[in-house]
Amino acid sequence: MGQLFEAYGLKPVRETELFCDAHGVNQVPEEEYLNQLHYSPAGGVIPLVLDEILAQLSNPVKPKVDVASAQTGNQPDCKFISDFSGGKQYLFRNSILSTAIYLPLSDSPLAIRIPKGSWTVAGAIVMRSTVPSVLAFEFDGVSTRISLGHKNRNYKKSLLGYRQFNRESDIIVNDASVVLVKMPAIGRWVSNGGVSALTLEEAIGHGLISLILEPSAAIRPGHGGAEDDGTQGSAAAG
Repeated sequence: MGQLFEAYGLKPVRETELFCDAHGVNQVPEEEYLNQLHYSPAGGVIPLVLDEILAQLSNPVKPKVDVASAQTGNQPDCKFISDFSGGKQYLFRNSILSTAIYLPLSDSPLAIRIPKGSWTVAGAIVMRSTVPSVLAFEFDGVSTRISLGHKNRNYKKSLLGYRQFNRESDIIVNDASVVLVKMPAIGRWVSNGGVSALTLEEAIGHGLISLILEPSAAIRPGHGGAEDDGTQGSAAAG
């Protein structure tokens, strides 16, 4: 999605980069994901996003006219990787969908085997639930996180989601890369006001379905991608 915006000359709002630049850190701290604080005006992320949107509305950019290269021609075939080792697998099934969901465990991360060649990591297809949680990806030792929680008023079912990795540059991997997926010890708010770690039973309902790769030689105009806010690229799975 970020590539499409940039192809038109528009600046996508990348909330993770905004937060990291504003606070001088490399990634959003785990505390921002507690009780879905990441999506709350009381947190540190949403106010930055609002300020960026207001700044762009005050100084609108005229879209490019020639964007044919971003929409026409032969597009590269993406690889949908769902061959993982480690962690735990469970089956999600409802009236229209049956798919395998993969969860890393504290002592057993998911390991992903990358096909031969050089690839750009386009994003991941995940199952998200109302329980706030995060998947931590490591690409050759460089870590990045994606949120698995969603906040929909009066809606308690799991959602399918496409999540892009929000970084300043493309993530490039090859068949020699070490790619791991971990489940950080993200806490949750409980009724007595304390914080406890998610149990495996609570984690069932979200997880990783596949990692999406595209040939790195076929990078289209622009790079990077905006992690969605929990409303884009999602379909109800319940």
